[in-house]
Amino acid sequence: MTPTKGDVMVLPQHGLCVVVGRRRVSDGSSRVEHLILNVLSYEQVITLPVTKLAERGLRAPMSLDDFDSVLAVLSQQDKRISTLWSRRFKRNQALLNSGAILEVAAVVRNISDWSQKTPLSSAEQTMYDRAYINLIAEMKHAAADFDIDVAGLVANALLTSR
Repeated sequence: MTPTKGDVMVLPQHGLCVVVGRRRVSDGSSRVEHLILNVLSYEQVITLPVTKLAERGLRAPMSLDDFDSVLAVLSQQDKRISTLWSRRFKRNQALLNSGAILEVAAVVRNISDWSQKTPLSSAEQTMYDRAYINLIAEMKHAAADFDIDVAGLVANALLTSR
């Protein structure tokens, strides 16, 4: 995978990004090529060494074909939600860091289900907000050519999981 200028990509920690270019950066002993990404959900520019793109989880965004899989994950009920905050948080953090869209959907579902039982901690609320924003943005991007109420579909799927 060699992203070029104008490509939309997903960086797990930040969500949808647009490739705005490349540049060579000197680290003292050598010059390393970096990819310059503009994060779409907030104004931030990120540079990543081209040699570490896979390590950082940079991937192509989901396609419309993935909609059914994402909605299926959102509508399933997870029986393995831990009652211990630290375990729940670590599990969800690991799922988010994987960067896979189905894992992001699982985090949204897990935290949404848990929020119906007990109030969320501020860390869990922040994690949920980040996962939800990234999920909706990626689904909207996949459905850009169609008139689909993505937030409504996600809300309905989450109601089904309860």
